[in-house]
Amino acid sequence: MKYDNYTTYDFVIDPYFQKWVLYSDEETDTFWQNWIAEHLSKKSDIQDAVEVIVDLGFKSDIAANRAFIEVWNIINPGKLTANDS
Repeated sequence: MKYDNYTTYDFVIDPYFQKWVLYSDEETDTFWQNWIAEHLSKKSDIQDAVEVIVDLGFKSDIAANRAFIEVWNIINPGKLTANDS
């Protein structure tokens, strides 16, 4: 599955992950809860990604979030991480 090799950054920029964090529905929540339970080694990355999304004030507008990330990475070279928030 594509999420197996995701880093914190990859989760932050993933629209389906953002949907779960920002305005989850039953289907999205079930998927992510099951995925995390099956991939406990990614729990830290998931927690960090949630923290970044919340701390940076992401909105439910996924396109706006991508634009924010692009600008953030121009201002602060390197990939967005939980420590950058």
